[in-house]
Amino acid sequence: MGMAIDREAQLPTAWLPALAQAHHAQVEGRWDGNDYRAVVAGAYRQLPWQLTMDGHLDTDYPATSVLRCETPFPGSLSVGSGDRAPRTTGTELDVVFAVVSAARTWWRGRGRGSSSSGGEASDGPAPGASLELDDPDGVLTPEVLGQLEHWPTSSHTRSNLNRDRSSLRLSYGALVFTTENMWGPAVTAHQLAVFRQVIDLLEAREAR
Repeated sequence: MGMAIDREAQLPTAWLPALAQAHHAQVEGRWDGNDYRAVVAGAYRQLPWQLTMDGHLDTDYPATSVLRCETPFPGSLSVGSGDRAPRTTGTELDVVFAVVSAARTWWRGRGRGSSSSGGEASDGPAPGASLELDDPDGVLTPEVLGQLEHWPTSSHTRSNLNRDRSSLRLSYGALVFTTENMWGPAVTAHQLAVFRQVIDLLEAREAR
């Protein structure tokens, strides 16, 4: 008779009910063989949201989460962090696009987050410098960009086949916030906190 698999030791899930309760949300989670899925449903500022989380005992598969929220807000934005598959046209245009994107991010950070009036250089890169960013309306603040760059440590380990990634997109009113290869109460609390701040920023923009 084989030994029982200690799933909780390999992919901790017991923290989800308490986290959902702290956010006045409901959670349903279940195992299907070696795969785990949880759906957390709540609301923020009367906007329903749903967070679907998938984890696997096989560490060659990444843990993923997808937070979806239908909003009344127009416009679009896209921001991603972490390793991405290389995308290149094989021309010098790729370098130009990268430089322009970095410069745009840097100037946006200066305009919003800097209290210096003397044009002094900062001690480090501006928030958002490592992100892949498309925010034409300038919704995201340096504080939020910094949180999208720096995530809490995951409470479990995947294989070297996987890298930590996140992506937040607003398109046609649908806000979709995903993570890959990150798991645990601190990670999910961080994801929900960033989500709430983005909703606040979108709402503030509409109130202007």
